[in-house]
Amino acid sequence: MDRLFIPGMTQHFAFRKRLCEHRLASALSSCVAPAQIIILGAGFDTLAIRMARQYPAVTFFELDLPQTQRRKVGILADIRHSLPPNCEFVEADLAAVALEEAMRGKASFQAGAITWVVLEGVLMYLTESEVRALFTSLRKLLTGSLTILFGATCTSDAKGNWSLRMINALLAKSLESTKWFCPSNSMPGFLNDLEFRLEEWMPYYKLQSAYRAEAELQNVPKEDENYYVVRKMTREESSAPSRAIKEIPLIPLSPLIPLEAK
Repeated sequence: MDRLFIPGMTQHFAFRKRLCEHRLASALSSCVAPAQIIILGAGFDTLAIRMARQYPAVTFFELDLPQTQRRKVGILADIRHSLPPNCEFVEADLAAVALEEAMRGKASFQAGAITWVVLEGVLMYLTESEVRALFTSLRKLLTGSLTILFGATCTSDAKGNWSLRMINALLAKSLESTKWFCPSNSMPGFLNDLEFRLEEWMPYYKLQSAYRAEAELQNVPKEDENYYVVRKMTREESSAPSRAIKEIPLIPLSPLIPLEAK
């Protein structure tokens, strides 16, 4: 698959999950105030469930389509794994229901808490207007400190090689076509318009090179699905000069937090 489509993409799925997990763990290890993690479009990922057990003082929310959440809950029931008390699944089609509406009535949700939002492998399936609306909605809903960790592709599917364009055409037939992309040099300005500041990023090639041998990297593109950490700007920061953008810290591969049957 790597040779046919985007070199390194199959490994990228594992690498980006490690990246997200380690970055969240780093943030939570130094967090002293009430905190919450909101994961949008998690699919069958187990990040919220595993980290909720490791950080019982932190509240975790996972929002996804009703059919996906119900199937996931069914699988967890089949393996006799209950949700931790600080982890809540929320059924919501954010294309049809506003985020504010989806979170309404959730007793454990705190709009003013320190919040991290994770958008892993999600934004490329939205239009640019939908991406802008989502960031605006997050900013309005979450009144405390807000940090977003997300991935974004840097080029259009139409610019890939012939095999990549073919697979993207097939994905489009199954409603998985990518719609939004943003070159890395345009990302700071895009975010600034939404009153977010880009603080850290990890380009596709850099993430690959941390875990693969040099000989495997010859055809890996410099950028593809890059990852970014952005923070909601305060009123004072909106007029302050921008700061240098750091790379997201990489931590050597280590065993994942186990999903133990409980």
